[in-house]
Amino acid sequence: VDVNPDLVRAGDAMGQPVMFGDAEDPEFIATLPVGRACWVVSTLRERHLNLSLVHALRGLDYSGRIAITAQAPEEAAILEQAGADLILVPFADAAREAADRIMGPDFPPQPLHLGGE
Repeated sequence: VDVNPDLVRAGDAMGQPVMFGDAEDPEFIATLPVGRACWVVSTLRERHLNLSLVHALRGLDYSGRIAITAQAPEEAAILEQAGADLILVPFADAAREAADRIMGPDFPPQPLHLGGE
């Protein structure tokens, strides 16, 4: 679902259906076939839009899980309280994955050589 008509016209590279719509509109959310979905994933950046989406889905008795993007940890707590199951914090998640990869078995620690030693 996107509000950008150009992106909707372009479609999805993997062949998934793309719809034009507004996540803030509960009437539009009610038209989505979410009854068959295990997950609804939102990558919206605006907290109020994500909150509207979570409230609309839960108001429709959507029983699947909801993953929502938050821009900051404080925002994550608000979205979790609203009923989101998984909070994605892109910058924190990326930093955590980068640290895990750096510290992982593919890059063992090297001895530290200082100066002319």
